[in-house]
Amino acid sequence: MRNSTALFFLLFVFSFLDIHSQDTRDYLILDEGVEEILEPGSGMLRQPDVYRINGFSPNAVDQISNTLEGRQVRDLKIIVLTKPGALVFNNMSVTPDNIGDWSAAIQEWKKFVGNQVVIYSDAVFTGEEGMELKRKLEEVTGLEFTMQKFNQ
Repeated sequence: MRNSTALFFLLFVFSFLDIHSQDTRDYLILDEGVEEILEPGSGMLRQPDVYRINGFSPNAVDQISNTLEGRQVRDLKIIVLTKPGALVFNNMSVTPDNIGDWSAAIQEWKKFVGNQVVIYSDAVFTGEEGMELKRKLEEVTGLEFTMQKFNQ
């Protein structure tokens, strides 16, 4: 009887964890300046969880933090214009030199993202400045930041 009770309890716990792990999905952040470079048939814009950054609001990082509030996200995917060592949003840039200005808001992402942050880019984490940006983002959030090219 004890074994069956223990087994039932374990099955209940695993079922509970499995149900709640299914609540998390990927969440796509799309900067206003990149919509024109996405292929219409790519399917990225048809995802259910897409947030478009408002270019008239002065702070894209705060917008991302605010839209994540109350969500449980597996992977946060960000499509933004980039150059080595810089996320270039329509209304601001995040670089190794100014990341301290945004660190409080970026730090909030850890509360809502369970796995990683994927930046769609060909170059953001390349070179010395790119690796420095990646290191600082990971240090501030405790999350893994990866780069994925558009054509992958």
